[in-house]
Amino acid sequence: MRKPLASTRGSLIASRIVIACLTLLLFAQAQATPPNPEPFAIPSRVAMMTNCPGCGPNLCPNGGYESNSSNILSSTWKLGGSSGSRTVRLTTDNSSGDDIDNWSAAPNVYYVKKDGKTNNPEGEYFVWLPNKDQCFNTQPGVIKDLDLCPGRPYTICFKAAAWKNTLVNWVPQSTIPTQKSTRLNIEFTYEGAPSNLEYITQFSLPASSSWSNLNWQTCSFTFYYDPSKPLESVFFTNAANTGDTEVGVTIDDFTIYAEDCSACASDDWYFECGDNKKVDIYGKSINNIAPVTLVIPDHNTVYQTVVEVVYKGSNPGNVITLTDNNNISYQAYRISPVGASSNVWVYRAMLPQVSSISYNADTYKSYVQSIVAYAFRTVDQEVMESGTFTHVSGYNNLQTLNLKVPAGSATRNIEVELPISELTNDGRYLLVKATAGGKTGQKMIFGSDPALGGCCLNIVNLTIPDVPAGTTDVAVTIDTRNLQNGQNVNGQSYVISGAVRAGAYCPVDCPMAVEYNLNTCAGSNPFNPSIGISPSYLNTQDCGALDASKIKRLFAVESSCSSNTPNQTGKSVRLKSHHLASWSDNGQKAFAFTVTIPACVTGNLSGLRFWNNAPYKDEDGSYNGYPAYYGFRILKNGSEVYQKIDLQTSANGWFQKYWHWTESVP
Repeated sequence: MRKPLASTRGSLIASRIVIACLTLLLFAQAQATPPNPEPFAIPSRVAMMTNCPGCGPNLCPNGGYESNSSNILSSTWKLGGSSGSRTVRLTTDNSSGDDIDNWSAAPNVYYVKKDGKTNNPEGEYFVWLPNKDQCFNTQPGVIKDLDLCPGRPYTICFKAAAWKNTLVNWVPQSTIPTQKSTRLNIEFTYEGAPSNLEYITQFSLPASSSWSNLNWQTCSFTFYYDPSKPLESVFFTNAANTGDTEVGVTIDDFTIYAEDCSACASDDWYFECGDNKKVDIYGKSINNIAPVTLVIPDHNTVYQTVVEVVYKGSNPGNVITLTDNNNISYQAYRISPVGASSNVWVYRAMLPQVSSISYNADTYKSYVQSIVAYAFRTVDQEVMESGTFTHVSGYNNLQTLNLKVPAGSATRNIEVELPISELTNDGRYLLVKATAGGKTGQKMIFGSDPALGGCCLNIVNLTIPDVPAGTTDVAVTIDTRNLQNGQNVNGQSYVISGAVRAGAYCPVDCPMAVEYNLNTCAGSNPFNPSIGISPSYLNTQDCGALDASKIKRLFAVESSCSSNTPNQTGKSVRLKSHHLASWSDNGQKAFAFTVTIPACVTGNLSGLRFWNNAPYKDEDGSYNGYPAYYGFRILKNGSEVYQKIDLQTSANGWFQKYWHWTESVP
């Protein structure tokens, strides 16, 4: 059972949550496949197809070769006999694309203008590869500019026909030889290795009857885009049969279509003050558990959800199926993370507003590691936040990730959050360090977080304190080097299975009104109704004769002081046991205080800020029953004007929560 916590009249502080430095703000004016399949599911031979398009528009520019330099067909050569079509031989490597935009041709590829003499399927132009091993390819950068969605299937479709034409000193002859069948290979190159051609598939092309009636075939194949191996160029290579090396291939109407046109998770997000958006991260360890359901709290404020599932050792193929609370299915596609950890895969999908996501690993449950959801929300507090989806793995090494965050107008803390999967609980370490503006926060972990289940997930939260206002760069390092950082063990193997998030709270255009730093906390049950703790600060300079009561419990319930604080100085309140099963207005476990705004001041409450920490184990070693929940409500002259409940606490160290409600509270 989850354990909510109630509070009334201005602030709420949670069940067995440690709270420190409570602050109020005031406005001056109101406002199933074989194990370990290859990243590309491509057969050695693909049958000819007659219907190519998947969904959406053609993604490839100039696939019909219609865009070219103005003087390219100054030649008087004819292909297909004396009454054939004009052609020109590309005598140099077309690496700059001056001849055919977006395409590169090896020497001695021919560019042909239809001239009404043949039946090419698209436009006026096409290309001819006259001999075995000659190739023609998309220029580097063309595929990259398409911004393909990681893991998604794409279909490449084009038209091709066999044509043999005698050449003498590379000049096409008017006498037409006997026509024969031939073959055409498709090969890929990848970013960082442009000279390494990888064979993908081959097409057989039957003989043509004449130049005016070329035997065009519709050819297609599907590949899955893997960002760990970014596709750079698609190559056509003449693969003529042995003994028929001079049988050429004509090519036209090259297209690329997506097979799944649902929204793709963007690579990053960047929310500034005023956007009123943020991302919350939720997750579970699910090794050897099937089926599983991950709940998204407060789902009514969510406008989209990105879900990721991590596998280690083996996986169920290119695609898995997720279902939401309405039993609607979604396809999640496989990605291979970049890095030193082997045999790991991440599946990613983007869903709309959902309240839960379910997944059944079934016979692969011993290989599945974790499920993580990124809930994109509209919120009523002012936050600045950025994040990037990544897919990296590591083992005994050092990795660095770089984030951009919006600049602030004052010194602020920056919170960094990253989900790390494929962790083992065998004593090996992992150190996360985040640096911004010369300030650093760090945390060392030794495996998965028990609060998230068994094996193999930990969602690491850390704070970079007192970051200078103009800072926009955050560097996050993940260090698992052997025998480093004061450790006498190897580092963890791991997968960062999705987004790294960095955020800070926006400055507000009003002064701080009241602060309770709790440093005077002392004695037994210091928050009982007859005792309480007075505010440590009242802003009477900006807010007139402002006054505030002591913060105390509505009923006599056990609580105690603690030296466990965000900066390990001062005091916090430790709320032990006595959980409520659900929210209750004026509940007997609640804390309350009253702020009195003088009649001569026109203003309203603007926000509430406090630190919380609900660890998996309490200070005395007892289990805390995580997750814990809290809520708060605000009353004006005895009538409720604002309420927020079922808010989850932090199990990963101290976390500062800031609720900024602008003009919602009069």
